[in-house]
Amino acid sequence: MPEYERALSVLEELVLDAGADPERNEAATRLRFIDRLLQDCLGWAPDEIEPEEHLSGDYLDYVLGKPERAAVVEAKRTAVHFSLPEGVPGERYVALKTIYKASAINQSAVDQVLRYANAAGIAVAVLCNGHQLVVFLASRQDGVAPLSGRAIVFSSLEEMLEDFQVLWNTLSKPGLSPDPPVRRRRCSDR
Repeated sequence: MPEYERALSVLEELVLDAGADPERNEAATRLRFIDRLLQDCLGWAPDEIEPEEHLSGDYLDYVLGKPERAAVVEAKRTAVHFSLPEGVPGERYVALKTIYKASAINQSAVDQVLRYANAAGIAVAVLCNGHQLVVFLASRQDGVAPLSGRAIVFSSLEEMLEDFQVLWNTLSKPGLSPDPPVRRRRCSDR
């Protein structure tokens, strides 16, 4: 079975498993969902993922890619919901400011992962709570401030499954390869 098709079937299993424990803490969210998503669905080998990288007194939950570091992923416990304004769920590309201004939780999470990505010199920042993903360019070279850019948003596991090609093109190992034209074009659009 091709890697993409196998990854899609694993995500289908994750969607079914997700309902079993809706109040996972961060460690359980990482073990039961994020690790599986990154490795089994998005093609990252364990030796290409650096967990808990220490950086200036902080710990980056996941850094994807070796030797070139492609993305930093900040994990949140399942019960931390990213607030999305009405009409945003189902929209894949959203102004990062819209997400940022929606709640104090969003603002804190975006600030945290943006700080980590900038300090580490990593272009792509990801927030994940086990059922929602927010992906954006945190380190840009086009003169646009990161908060003025757009984010790719999956407001549920079902959205990840329904729009798996976008998820794959955005966060898979092939999608974050040194020359991923889809990610650069979609995240960098104002």
